[in-house]
Amino acid sequence: MNRGFFYLFLLGLALSSCERTVNTPLDVNYAQPYLHDLDITPVSFNTDTIPVNGQTDPNDIIDLSLTCSVTADVHTAGHPATVTYTINGPGGSSVYATGTLHDDGISPDTNPGDGIYSGTVTFSIRRVEVGYFEISVVGGISDIVSSNTLRKIVPIFRSSRAPFLYDLNAPDTVILPPANQVLLILMSVAASDSDGPEDVRNVYFRNLDSPSDTTRKFFLYDDGDVNGLSGDSLTGDGIYSIIVQLPSATPAATYRFSFGAEDRLGLVSTPIVHPLTVLGPE
Repeated sequence: MNRGFFYLFLLGLALSSCERTVNTPLDVNYAQPYLHDLDITPVSFNTDTIPVNGQTDPNDIIDLSLTCSVTADVHTAGHPATVTYTINGPGGSSVYATGTLHDDGISPDTNPGDGIYSGTVTFSIRRVEVGYFEISVVGGISDIVSSNTLRKIVPIFRSSRAPFLYDLNAPDTVILPPANQVLLILMSVAASDSDGPEDVRNVYFRNLDSPSDTTRKFFLYDDGDVNGLSGDSLTGDGIYSIIVQLPSATPAATYRFSFGAEDRLGLVSTPIVHPLTVLGPE
């Protein structure tokens, strides 16, 4: 046999052996784990039942803890699932905690290897951060195959009262401008909430006499954008503002504007109904 050909033959065997070693893990047939029976305790929290130094100040930082368990059906022998959880704030805007559930018989898990993964989930919030939080749980094997995802809503609330409005500042009567012009009207109202100003989710008004949609909400803002869309003069002072545009073609009539505020739990203030009389151009 030609010596050069023999060396190439051996080299080819070596390369073939290396490739088989690298590719072998990919040949394992991983079955997708299946999660079911997600359970949490407690199912909700009233943060006003958790005092800090005997007080329930809206700005308190409080620690919440729940026990979570889920059953994972794993069909790949010798490859247990890794089950993780995530706590998201209302609307999924923020992640408050992540972690791993275990099937090891260490409390709160009961029996090792029974397919039930358990853990204590802890996270911290400000007392005013109420709403519908969510826990999501997912499993996986060797970072290759993921399971289905299970989710549960975790309501967090206070012994709350609805927000209230006061000090409405809006004209009673306006005169429309000449043809092809627009009249700008600045309106504002103060909003307050017993759970703190951050519990006010939005402030709005509706035109109860709108010819198109009486349910549409026009939102007021406490954003200090004095030269912008809201015309608000100072950020965070509890006074919400809006600039309303009335084109010259607006029908002359009296319109009832209903002002309201909603908190994070969906509690709505008693409305303030304000009539605005629109007169035709002079």
